[in-house]
Amino acid sequence: SDGLLKIATLGLLSIGFLLSAMVWWAYERRQRHPLLNVRLFNNKTYLHSNIISISQTVGLMLCLLLLPVLIQDVMGESALWTGVVLMVATLIASITTHYAGKMVDKQGARGIGIVGIAISALSTLMLAWCLYQPTLWLLMLIMSMRGVGVGLAYLPTTTVGFSSLPKDAVTEGAALNNISRRIISTIFITLSTLYIGSRSAQLLAAGSSDGMASAIQEILVVIAVILLFTIPSACKLPRSP
Repeated sequence: SDGLLKIATLGLLSIGFLLSAMVWWAYERRQRHPLLNVRLFNNKTYLHSNIISISQTVGLMLCLLLLPVLIQDVMGESALWTGVVLMVATLIASITTHYAGKMVDKQGARGIGIVGIAISALSTLMLAWCLYQPTLWLLMLIMSMRGVGVGLAYLPTTTVGFSSLPKDAVTEGAALNNISRRIISTIFITLSTLYIGSRSAQLLAAGSSDGMASAIQEILVVIAVILLFTIPSACKLPRSP
């Protein structure tokens, strides 16, 4: 009833989440046949590839959530344009991934991962900046740039993480990666949705005419910062294949 943005609310949610994660982690590590083998994170290459994979998934899912809101609610365009912008970004990401896979086989994942993360973070900041005067063509250009970043940073680094595991642990590694990405991205999406609703209402009550756009900008900046914090993980990946 006090709202999501109150310090007490955010503090209790954070403490509850951390305690739950710690209890679950300790329980899984003690099991001989765990549901999710968290001991795989002892492999540093796999651990850092998962950090990159999770952050890229969070950024991707939040952009997929926020872009329709931006185009249809803030800009007042039709849902068709949402599909066009997302289709172009997806095509660019697919093409980039194809060539990035070949580059990883020759050069390793470290350099490609760093460049991909930097492009993803920069394009996310550009997406937040363009909300001051958004246009469809500018959104399409920025999302295409973001597709290049995702194509370079996501699949190549994830593949390198899987290849660092013993063959009999690859299936468990894939399951742990998949579940981690889904759980954490779901939490971020839920909190972001609640934040946008609360923040928009707060800004509108303060007299702002573009409260939702401002709230979306703040979320995009947070995503960019999270992505930048994963560059050290990319630096830990193998330099050579």
